[in-house]
Amino acid sequence: MGLERGQAVLIMSTPNISQSIRRDSSWSALSFVLIVVSGLLLNAGLAQGFGRTGLGLFNTCLSVVLILGQLGSLGINAAVAFQVPSTKSIGEAFQPILKAALRSTLMTSSVVTGLLILASELLISSNDSGYLSGLRFSYVAVFLLPINKVFISYLNGTGDIKKAALANASRFILMLIFLGVAENLNMSWKSVPIVISLAELSLLFSLTWLTRSSLLHPEESKEDRKNRQKSIVGFGARSTPAVFLLDMNTRIDVLILSLLKGAEVVGQYTIASTFSEGLFQMAMVTRLVIDPRIAGFNAAGLAKDLMQFLKRHVAKTYLVMIPVITISIFLYSPAVDLLFSKENASGSQEIFIFLALGVLIASGFIPLTNLLNQLGDPLGQSLLLLCVTGLNVLGNFILIPSMGAAGAALATALSQAIFVPLLILFVKTRRGLIFNLGSK
Repeated sequence: MGLERGQAVLIMSTPNISQSIRRDSSWSALSFVLIVVSGLLLNAGLAQGFGRTGLGLFNTCLSVVLILGQLGSLGINAAVAFQVPSTKSIGEAFQPILKAALRSTLMTSSVVTGLLILASELLISSNDSGYLSGLRFSYVAVFLLPINKVFISYLNGTGDIKKAALANASRFILMLIFLGVAENLNMSWKSVPIVISLAELSLLFSLTWLTRSSLLHPEESKEDRKNRQKSIVGFGARSTPAVFLLDMNTRIDVLILSLLKGAEVVGQYTIASTFSEGLFQMAMVTRLVIDPRIAGFNAAGLAKDLMQFLKRHVAKTYLVMIPVITISIFLYSPAVDLLFSKENASGSQEIFIFLALGVLIASGFIPLTNLLNQLGDPLGQSLLLLCVTGLNVLGNFILIPSMGAAGAALATALSQAIFVPLLILFVKTRRGLIFNLGSK
């Protein structure tokens, strides 16, 4: 049987949290640095080797992979992220969750990938300016991404932040390595999305090795296995809109811009969004650290301690991000001139300013993006992100026709700003928890 509530409280006590969070945050910070540096070099290499059109095609395909990868997981990675730390915090065996989640994900990912292949081959003509070719090279990545997300969520849920953080970063490092291979082979810009698939395949092998002990853990009884599968799929199904919309909201601007303005304008937008994504990831850097702790606090019934923990975290994040983003706005032009040609970077500064301001407003709450899910409310998480993404989509369609790439940036910034009051409202009305940000 599991631990009693009093024992669980001892496990999740605040001193233990404080002692470990600094260590875990250092690994998460290293992951952030690796992601930002490799992401900048990746996009600079794409622009230099394949032009703004190749850069736009790559990022369009990457957006498709990230969004459909979330859909293909059917929220199972979110179920893993919640159930593993919750189960572990009360002293029960959590290893069987991984195999149960992988079995379900193999099926859901196969269905989504099959539908993508069918839609691409039937609906996109061969005269597609590279889109069909790019999508064909992305099929493997769409299939593998949900599986890799389950592995990473499992590592994160067990509290192995070091492995989870490095796995997150390695995706971008691997893409950068394979991009160098593609350039040496003089590949066509229409083929460059193969880099995404090769990175996911390599990551799969690494994650399988890292979790081998859990994969070899003794099987549960048939009845327990059936109940666990049902629990994971049920939680995942309720989480599906949330996990799908989470990536969609950060990529919808690229997809709509690609639809309305074409790959070249996406390339221009990508140069600015690469830098703003670095700022976003910097604010997000501690999410890996706090997500399992939120689930643990919740499982232990420590609502007051949880809100104090979140309040301190929000304040510290704003304290770091406000000066960083302010300085980045002034340093943007010199940095772009160093990494990109003037022709490729033309017109991107206004785009970056809009995106950076959106990140600044939301920065303190960005690490809490998954808060409702970790509180055991996947439906509330889905409703929250549905509101935010709906506003983003609406804003993009309204502003892009008249403002182009700058309109996409403004719409994205506004959706990030509205996320803050919506999150506070949802947490209060659905979970009865109040952010007293002004109190001591």
